[in-house]
Amino acid sequence: MGGFPVLHTADYTYEGAYKIVQDIYSSTILRDTIQRFNIRDIELLERVIKFVLENIGQTFSALSIVKYFKSQFRKVDINTVYNYLHALESAYIIYKVSRYDLKGKEILKTQEKYFPGDIAFLYIH
Repeated sequence: MGGFPVLHTADYTYEGAYKIVQDIYSSTILRDTIQRFNIRDIELLERVIKFVLENIGQTFSALSIVKYFKSQFRKVDINTVYNYLHALESAYIIYKVSRYDLKGKEILKTQEKYFPGDIAFLYIH
């Protein structure tokens, strides 16, 4: 069910808990990302979120997201992906974990891992 405090204040059914998490997610996306960062392509943002949540714990870069969209016949600018990832981090939907085992020029590569702000976000997509 995740770690949202409201989920543990009563005995919610699975459907009730799912609805609460869905509402938290929707309001966070709407207020904390779309409005605050002036995001116009909401469908693209949702697809970036889905990509990140489906690749939890794996290293990837914004370029790999762009390549994924290119394979789906959709052109996306790499700066847009960086902006969306930053917006999601700012809203605590995802957390970025940088690699510490890198030396020299490897540090300059952007191969981070992303994790959800709450495990319940994995179940709403």
